[in-house]
Amino acid sequence: MRIVAWHPLLTDHQAYTWGAAVPLVDHLRVNVWRRSDAVRDAQGWQRRSPQAGEEHAVPRADWWRWSRALLRRERKAWHLFGSPFEDRRQLAVMLLAVAMGCKVGIVSEPYSTSSAGYFSERATIADTVRQRLRPLVYRGYGALIAQRLGIVFAISRLACRQYAALGVPAGRIAPFGYFVPGPGQGASRPDGLRQPQAGLRAIFVGSLIARKGIDTAVAAVRRLRAQGSDVTLDLYGPGDAAPWLGDAGVTYRGTIPFGDVAATIGGYDALILPSRFDGWGVIGNEAIQAGVPVIASDAAGVGDLVEAQRCGQRFETGDAADLARCLQRWVDDPLALAAAAAAAREAAGLVEPVVAADFAVRCLRARDAGAPLPASPWYHG
Repeated sequence: MRIVAWHPLLTDHQAYTWGAAVPLVDHLRVNVWRRSDAVRDAQGWQRRSPQAGEEHAVPRADWWRWSRALLRRERKAWHLFGSPFEDRRQLAVMLLAVAMGCKVGIVSEPYSTSSAGYFSERATIADTVRQRLRPLVYRGYGALIAQRLGIVFAISRLACRQYAALGVPAGRIAPFGYFVPGPGQGASRPDGLRQPQAGLRAIFVGSLIARKGIDTAVAAVRRLRAQGSDVTLDLYGPGDAAPWLGDAGVTYRGTIPFGDVAATIGGYDALILPSRFDGWGVIGNEAIQAGVPVIASDAAGVGDLVEAQRCGQRFETGDAADLARCLQRWVDDPLALAAAAAAAREAAGLVEPVVAADFAVRCLRARDAGAPLPASPWYHG
């Protein structure tokens, strides 16, 4: 089997999985349209993964002829397009691959249902317009290619539902995610029950922007502390933390190098992922790999994994009272917290890139053989 992956920008979220797939196939190459991104760089994103197979930069000039020639040479390969609609040039190449009869698949998050700025603090009028237009735009994409896609690696249940609604046959949708290697299954967190007198120490890691829902997490903690519960929240990440501080229960701790947070998370009782929208939220993987349970909003894709593996809780997006209820449950019931932590340690091996690579290759082989897709190791679509 030969795989040609196409990405606007290759980050650790995908690179580790492709790297793990190299020994499983005859040939794997990754084409990228750009090597860096100013916004992500400013937020501390770093690529730590080794080279994922043969990596090639698509030439800025003459990219169309270069891509067309590659499609002709690799006509029998699987062409998998990550973030398929992010870059117009890549979208054009994907449509060409479909027209040429190549085996085409995509690796895709759901489209955002939130008007909050994806990488910025404030939503603009353009963000609101894009949010309202996205369903129409994606319906147009669906009309063009849904029936002709060989496979969709859908990142979250929401993505599974969206692509099914666009017309992709259910038997071609494989529930997927983002995956980075951990330090070892629960290696940074000891077993055992939390001592009740220690209170509940929660952590947030991410950019301090509106989309991440920090206001919801802070409001939940303040609500609990006003009721006498010993719950604290430490914030880590780039951005202005001033709006979220103001009492002893919320502390800003600075930043942690991207992709290197498991040791820090391992010192806490729970990770809160309160996003108003997150296609996945790989920080949830890193908490699980540290043996720390997760409380995720129902708008964070990784919450599907958390829920299926019973290593945390979910709450209604933006509902501070519902999040407070989840936190209070673990304050009141150390056994429930310990069970979630044990489930996280058990699930740590499932979120390794080698598992994702094996699943992806088995899915492609199944499609080649006309067989049903294998069951997802993480959650059901």
